[in-house]
Amino acid sequence: MISHRLGQKTLIHQIGKQVQRHKLLSGRLASLQEHLAVNGIDLEKTEMTLGAELTIDSKQEQFIDNPSANALLTRAYRPSFVVPTIG
Repeated sequence: MISHRLGQKTLIHQIGKQVQRHKLLSGRLASLQEHLAVNGIDLEKTEMTLGAELTIDSKQEQFIDNPSANALLTRAYRPSFVVPTIG
């Protein structure tokens, strides 16, 4: 959900341009377009959200070069539900 929350709303043809280098993603987008068109969704007017491309450092459990994404990894907890920090 972090990728989606940081994403940009845009029209589907713009999303297609941005994901064309990703073969699997491009194929899934084509399937989504077909599904929406069959169900009467006007793709020229309907905005969709393309999530931000994120890379994670699994050892640090942080996103690489994306402070906005890292800020969404946790939240302020109520005192009795504090999640301990590691390290």
